[in-house]
Amino acid sequence: RGRRKQPMLSAAEQYQANLAVLTTKNPAMAEQIEQFPMTNLALFPGQSGALCGNVYDVPTQQWIGLAHPVDPLTEAEADCDKLYTPTQKVFCLLGLGLGYFAVAFAKRLHPWQRLCVWELDPNCFKAMLYAVDVRPLFSDKRVDLFVGPEILNQVEPWWLNLDVYDKLHIVPPMTAGYITQYMADRWAVLLEKTGDMLRHHMVGLSTWKIFGKLIGDNDLRNM
Repeated sequence: RGRRKQPMLSAAEQYQANLAVLTTKNPAMAEQIEQFPMTNLALFPGQSGALCGNVYDVPTQQWIGLAHPVDPLTEAEADCDKLYTPTQKVFCLLGLGLGYFAVAFAKRLHPWQRLCVWELDPNCFKAMLYAVDVRPLFSDKRVDLFVGPEILNQVEPWWLNLDVYDKLHIVPPMTAGYITQYMADRWAVLLEKTGDMLRHHMVGLSTWKIFGKLIGDNDLRNM
């Protein structure tokens, strides 16, 4: 017999379940997000029953979708099929949205892989708590999640803390569609910082590959 499908939680039930997880994993974040007022963001059920959402971009005065408006769960899995690979080690996602893609991607990670998710707007993080089960994002140390406008200062330290071997297996950054329209200027800065760090690693690895033997020989002679 097949397993019985678990009933889908309501948005309010999903939020409370996620808040309980967050309280256990990161009490400070749970307290902050509970007190944070979610503004300029609308949640509504999609045709598939999954929660969808739009965020309001004040400069352009338009509503921008945060997830697929019909079936975000299926769309997230399809995107993962295109972008996930077991042969690489480091993945980076700019834009959390409602969390469908991030959660689906996190479920596929092997122990030797890691995912870093960047989200400038805390509204999106709080909205995600209503939409998806966030346990895959907080289950172990394979996923790092940075939220808020101050994360621009955390880009460089995160990339510099990577292990040497991890740097050989970095996937180009993945980007959510809405970041080209919502807070686009800030996202462009974060993407540029990420690109700078990738170029930094590529230059370092190229130098090591080309001159590594010579550098090692010189070290031995100097010793």
